[in-house]
Amino acid sequence: MKKGFIPKKEYRKIADLVPICWLDLVIKKGNYFLLVKRKELPVKGKWWLVGGRIFLGETLLQTAKRKLKEEVNIKGFRKIEFLGIKEMFFQKGLLGKPMCGVANVFLAEVGEKDCKNIKTDKTSSDFKWFKKIEKN
Repeated sequence: MKKGFIPKKEYRKIADLVPICWLDLVIKKGNYFLLVKRKELPVKGKWWLVGGRIFLGETLLQTAKRKLKEEVNIKGFRKIEFLGIKEMFFQKGLLGKPMCGVANVFLAEVGEKDCKNIKTDKTSSDFKWFKKIEKN
């Protein structure tokens, strides 16, 4: 089992009983925002923010840095700041059942050199810089 991950059977029990807590990153380069096309529920096939679960014993800042590196291979940044909290409800969560959770949303400002070698991990199929983020 990968460090910090809960086996699916146990995670299903937890998600059925309590909201899940995670971190989402608004990654900004100049006037553009980076989104990834997700391969997994609850936002499979949609352009979405980089992010994921917070590991036990990990600070939110540590999570933000880890997700930048793991999900899109961004190792540097100019600034990271907390934007707020967003509650979310999904009809089909990661395990295919309804789930709810709380996203801790951060802004990560990056420079051109920070994102020269962007590549997505296995959770996303593509990435794209957007000037405007549509409502959906």
